[in-house]
Amino acid sequence: MKKFQTRNVIIYLQDLGSSNFLIEAIKDFKWNDNFFFYLILNKNVIDLKNRLKKNFNLEKYRLIIIENKNKNFFKNFIIEKKIFFVICTCAQRRLDRSNFNIIKSSLENNVKTISFLDQWKEEDRFKFFNIYRQLIYIGVLDNNQKKYLRNVHKYLNVGVVGHPELEKIKKIKRKKNNKILIVSQPDVK
Repeated sequence: MKKFQTRNVIIYLQDLGSSNFLIEAIKDFKWNDNFFFYLILNKNVIDLKNRLKKNFNLEKYRLIIIENKNKNFFKNFIIEKKIFFVICTCAQRRLDRSNFNIIKSSLENNVKTISFLDQWKEEDRFKFFNIYRQLIYIGVLDNNQKKYLRNVHKYLNVGVVGHPELEKIKKIKRKKNNKILIVSQPDVK
């Protein structure tokens, strides 16, 4: 029987909103024993450690806490650890560039990346990723985002995953006239 090489995967949690989304989106992924995970937390999501322990078998994870690392940190980490796959959200590039940096580093090193779009701002980030569209897989909230990324940016690998936290709200039993107002992330000008 042929022994498979261990494949190293990075799961990067950058901020609380996207991390909550990402944890819910990936907790049911089916992984076999040939995968080892580097769970990298930006220091502003350190409070998620207990939730991670509940949702993941942390014996297969090495937990690393960082602070807004630059592209060179991720590039070196990806090369040194022989990363096979990166999982993260599609973060903006203006405030905390770490999420953008990990995606850019992984794509520049031909590492497949699955990224979840948990918000729809700063569309310019997709112009860079576009040249690597064979390597990046994007999970989006709805069919409108999927169509837009496919038609405007010509992305090949786009799938609708919804938003796990919003799906939970849909399942809450309510009285006939109860309504829920969901406020999205506002644009700041």
